[in-house]
Amino acid sequence: MKMALTTRQQKKEVNRLLAGERIMTLEQLTRLGLQRGVAAMDLTLELRTLPLNRSPKLLERTFVALKYETLYRQPTPKLKHLALLAEGARLVGVSPSDWREVTTHGSGATPDAVWIRGPSGAGLDWALEVDTTYGWDRVATKFGDFGPRGFRVPGRSGSAAPLGYRGVVWIVTNRHRQARVGRWLYRAGFSVAPPGRPLPLGVSAFRWSGSGQTLEVWVVCALL
Repeated sequence: MKMALTTRQQKKEVNRLLAGERIMTLEQLTRLGLQRGVAAMDLTLELRTLPLNRSPKLLERTFVALKYETLYRQPTPKLKHLALLAEGARLVGVSPSDWREVTTHGSGATPDAVWIRGPSGAGLDWALEVDTTYGWDRVATKFGDFGPRGFRVPGRSGSAAPLGYRGVVWIVTNRHRQARVGRWLYRAGFSVAPPGRPLPLGVSAFRWSGSGQTLEVWVVCALL
């Protein structure tokens, strides 16, 4: 049986998860058993009402940060996106210190965040993307942008960005969407990633190979 963390240990873990101006929801932290740590830290809390995906149903979620400035005047969609990024990264085992939000979207080809896996320019980094039910044309565009040279999305001309990523963590918010993205990848020429190394629980892994390049995609379901 896993031993419950002491309040001191919980505070240390909350600090780790929220370091570097990270944002999570109180509900996410409570599911991790860290509510006593949060209560003992006098953290900044911000209650917001928000939609999830395209459903008319509204949710109430309390966003948590180490500093007031991190939440102050942030639009609700931004808070939701950052909390889903943090939870998706946690679920696939990415340390909070190893991913960075991407804030420049001028070209439309950048991911929401980058999982830093090696020296700058080494071509080892992975993209992190939150998919709150993109249209399938948008999904195709995203994978075309993120993939390596030679990767072609079916039905589209041209190849992917020449400075693409080694892999993608594709974050969705329900199991049905996770399955649908998996089917889309399979039809796009990806195969189910073969066994050989343990994957985080609940992660669906796919791999594309061609022209001497590979692109691996992990699809994971994150909850607010």
